[in-house]
Amino acid sequence: GVDTEFFRPIKVEKNKNIFQMLSVGYLIERKGFDYLIKAVDEVLKSHSEVILKIVGSGPLENKIKKLISELKLECNIQILSNIQDQELLEIYNLSDLFILPSITDSQGNTEGLGVVLLEAMACKLPVIGSDIGGIPDIIHDYVTGRLVQQKDILGLSKAIIELIKNEDLRKSMAFRGYEMVKCHFSWKQIAEDY
Repeated sequence: GVDTEFFRPIKVEKNKNIFQMLSVGYLIERKGFDYLIKAVDEVLKSHSEVILKIVGSGPLENKIKKLISELKLECNIQILSNIQDQELLEIYNLSDLFILPSITDSQGNTEGLGVVLLEAMACKLPVIGSDIGGIPDIIHDYVTGRLVQQKDILGLSKAIIELIKNEDLRKSMAFRGYEMVKCHFSWKQIAEDY
């Protein structure tokens, strides 16, 4: 579940000239950040106003930073570590799109549910997630978000571009995702279900 009293839409001053994307998670293989970074590289070929913020730290931090540097994406991709909850809430609300590019890793581990997806949806953010693990339990394609195949860099970049171009689709998915989280994944609802 998710604390929908805390993770919620709040008023923030957005920069209308940039399209800000967000991903949150421990920097490990299973989170698939390298695929997202390569997808952003593709997106930038047609949409230069895109920025990605990755909130997290972990054992692959240096490897991920090296990839960003190799692709010369330092101006478009930032890694933010040691973020407090209040700042994270603001970053969710400043973003235009949330992406969880999880994969099945070399050990066979995969995403359970993706609580960060619930947090993003509770902040009324449109979301993209990989079609693996527990993610399809909360993302219904084109309803509460977009599902893409894991490790599919081109497929992910196409889904991002589709949502950059289609504000109405972003809004409708964000609204339905928000309603679903409030109805099924708030702590209040989960407590009642138990």
